Amino acid sequence: MDEMAGIDGSLGQQIHSGESRTLTSSLLTNSDSSCNSSRLWMQNSLNANSDTAFYHDWLRPPLPRLQFTGDALLPADTEVLQRLDTPLCLYRRRRLLRALGQLPQTQVLPEALAVSPTPAVGSTAGCQGPFRGEFAATLWNAQAFFCVDEVKFNAKTAYAGSLLDRSDMLLLNEAHGTDGGNKAWRPPIGTTAWWSAGPTVGHAGIGIIVKDSFLRQFSGPHRWHIIWPGRAAILSFRGPHGSLDVVVAYFHTGWEVREMDKFGVHPQWMEYCNSFPRLREHLRNRISAAIQSRDRVLTLFGADCNWAPQGADRRAKSTMDATGSRNDMDERHFQATMCQKHGLVELHQPEMTHSGSVSLSRLDRFYLNHHLSEQIDRELQAVALEWRRDISDHRAVFVARRLPAELDASARPISQSVYSHEDFPRRCKLTYEEKLRECPDASKLKRLVLLKETIKEVANNMASTEVGHTVATDTSDKLGVVMRFLRAAEKEAFNTVSQCLLRYPHIATLVDNPYDLSGNLAVKLRSLKDHAVELARELALEQMRSAQDDSDGHDNFEKDKRKKKGMRLLHRLAPGKSGAIGAVIDNRGKFLTDPQAMANHLRLHWANVFKAKGVNQERLQAWLDEDSDGRAEQGPTHEGLRSIRLKRRAIRQALKQSNNSSPGPDGIPYGAWRALGEVAVDVLYGAFGDLIRDEGPEIMRRDYPDFNASLLFFLPRLRWCTSFRGIECETSERHQL
Repeated sequence: MDEMAGIDGSLGQQIHSGESRTLTSSLLTNSDSSCNSSRLWMQNSLNANSDTAFYHDWLRPPLPRLQFTGDALLPADTEVLQRLDTPLCLYRRRRLLRALGQLPQTQVLPEALAVSPTPAVGSTAGCQGPFRGEFAATLWNAQAFFCVDEVKFNAKTAYAGSLLDRSDMLLLNEAHGTDGGNKAWRPPIGTTAWWSAGPTVGHAGIGIIVKDSFLRQFSGPHRWHIIWPGRAAILSFRGPHGSLDVVVAYFHTGWEVREMDKFGVHPQWMEYCNSFPRLREHLRNRISAAIQSRDRVLTLFGADCNWAPQGADRRAKSTMDATGSRNDMDERHFQATMCQKHGLVELHQPEMTHSGSVSLSRLDRFYLNHHLSEQIDRELQAVALEWRRDISDHRAVFVARRLPAELDASARPISQSVYSHEDFPRRCKLTYEEKLRECPDASKLKRLVLLKETIKEVANNMASTEVGHTVATDTSDKLGVVMRFLRAAEKEAFNTVSQCLLRYPHIATLVDNPYDLSGNLAVKLRSLKDHAVELARELALEQMRSAQDDSDGHDNFEKDKRKKKGMRLLHRLAPGKSGAIGAVIDNRGKFLTDPQAMANHLRLHWANVFKAKGVNQERLQAWLDEDSDGRAEQGPTHEGLRSIRLKRRAIRQALKQSNNSSPGPDGIPYGAWRALGEVAVDVLYGAFGDLIRDEGPEIMRRDYPDFNASLLFFLPRLRWCTSFRGIECETSERHQL
């Protein structure tokens, strides 16, 4: 280095003198610092947005033209130098030596490190179609997340942390700030943040904060592609579970278009974008051009749209009149350029998300472009969270897609293909008789327990053999087989795939090679997914038709249940509609969105409702005496009920009129009891006789302590996702008795 420094000094004297010599020497020294800065810039440039041509130039950049001026000796394009893997000072030194004749013109300059070209932003190479896993995301317009007020900034960051506790990623609008300031801020521990600042500190700005636990599902590097600085960007994830693109956008709004609003507009569109609707149109076109096909990538789009999709989505505070119809042009253009083109549907929630000075609006929305079959067995959540007017006039919006829970074999309901098999009653009868010989002194109620154990044991044995793989003929069974095939294909469970093909051979006509599960399954299984949607709609119509049929002998209550069941299935098939509870508000006013947290809170709430409070026997006897005296004077008493005796034909009629609703915690459906015929009638009749005896409670505690066990389901009302009603699902034999 000392020798090279001497050469550099002599070169400087030949070119200029005085200050020029000092400048030239400064260019040719400090090799270590220049090397480090060059490598650091190169690493950052690999993470920045660029097209494919960038990387070809980076591999072998053209030689820059020298500019000889009185006070500088620098290449015209210094960025080309910084793309090299060679220390910047060494490249400059040899470039100068060759330009000044100290090195021959044939001297080859140091080459860049040979690396393979980096895939373009959004590339899906090596990924198996759209993302198939579950996710939870929150969208929040923070209204100056990086604000100057320290108290508000701390409150905003604390609330952002609480939102991340409930979701995998947080999409932020109106972040404000600068590129350097945004990068200097440290996100919560265990998260990674991406930002795009607007033209000024107080203008626009977007960002996405993602949990590292969610990022581990994908293989890096994750691509952050800025569509419009401070307005729209795409964060792309690629991994073994598929490809996911998360789009965050903040659309223009205001009273008068200013120069800052046109920041980022393409030059040829400057004259056209003279109003906010046209600016929003231009932004929608650019986002649409960046979204990839739904067959390759699952796209989650969250934005503060700043237009109301329907007239009722904006209401004046003074009169509550709908005023959102003036945004019809925005919505029609959005539907044409993004929804219809890319299959995006809104994850709908009906609550207002913005409280302005004169109106309430539903501006913050999520959109998703998954196939409709994903809504059959996967739960969607969409809910507007709590208001935080002290830090923002916008409510955060939470959405999630949950996978179905995996149940072990003992907790799974008995399949219709098993109990409808012709050999099922015979096997149950033989096994039940064996159990009776082992327990000859069992009470009638204990025999009911033995019969239930027999049903579960026989069903599990038949389901694990070819006997249980009967061809599906019922619409409900066909739908179940198709959905099971789809999930098995995603997991490459070939044994389950074979079982589904045996039970429903029509699958083989919809899939070219059912055992070829490599490549993009979204394309290979598209016809089968469309068939699943057709089966679900057909099943819903069948349930509603059966409610209108007067020849089946059901009462109005059962018909109403069937009708509502069909309507719930149709509602579930509506694109973007949520079939699950969006959130539960706890005692502190916090919205709980995690399924386990919601279940724990509901368990605590209903535990007090169903808690045994005890009975004051003296007051009960006094009330019975008063009631007996009153009935003796006013009419017949209840003493006649003691003489009523249950008949077997009543049990037989109850089994005949039972429906196919969900089984209780034992997993035994009504169809299994109907398949047993007279065996089930005799056992249920004997169990009822034990229960109505004076010592019935003691027998139940001894032989069947779980007789009253049941499941409590909470179904969201069709109109409001945050309101729900509880439905008790008891065991089928208890319901019959």
